[in-house]
Amino acid sequence: MKIAIIWPANPNAGPDMHPDEANVELHIALLKTQKAIYWDSGAIRNEIGEPIDGFIYIAGEGLVKYRCKVEHVIKRETLLEMPDELKYVPPFRNQCLRGRWPDGRKHGVSPTWIKISGIYRLRKPLTLRELINRNERRVKRVMGGFVYIENPFLIS
Repeated sequence: MKIAIIWPANPNAGPDMHPDEANVELHIALLKTQKAIYWDSGAIRNEIGEPIDGFIYIAGEGLVKYRCKVEHVIKRETLLEMPDELKYVPPFRNQCLRGRWPDGRKHGVSPTWIKISGIYRLRKPLTLRELINRNERRVKRVMGGFVYIENPFLIS
C-alpha cells in the first residue's frame, strides 16, 4: 500500500478565504509559468519529505477531480526558514502564511504547506466512498485539512 493525501478545495468557504484559493484551474495556470506552488492546509500534520501523490476533493460537487504531484509537505515554520521557497506561495495565499491580510486585518495562519509540482484532471472523477483511509475505512469527509489515504491507483 502506498499512502497518498487528499485535501479539499472549497469555493464556498466564507469571507476568511480569498476566492482564488479554491480555484484549481488558476493553480494549474500558475504551474505553467513556475515549477511549483504551495497550497496551505489548516490541518496539523507531520512533514513528508519525499514525493507523494495528492488528490483534490471539490467540496460542493462531492467529487475528487484532480491528482497532484506533491513534492513534500512541511510545517509553516519550516517554510518561513526557506526564503528561496517563498516565491512558490501564490499571492492569494500570503495571508495564510503571514497571518495578516494586505490591509492589515488579522488572518489565521495555516500550519501545514503542500508543495505541488503538477495538477492533473482525472478522466473519471472519484467519490470519497471509493477511497480508503489508513485505518482501512472508507473516507467520509475531508473538511478541515487533509486525510491520508491508500493511493487508489496503486491498490492491488
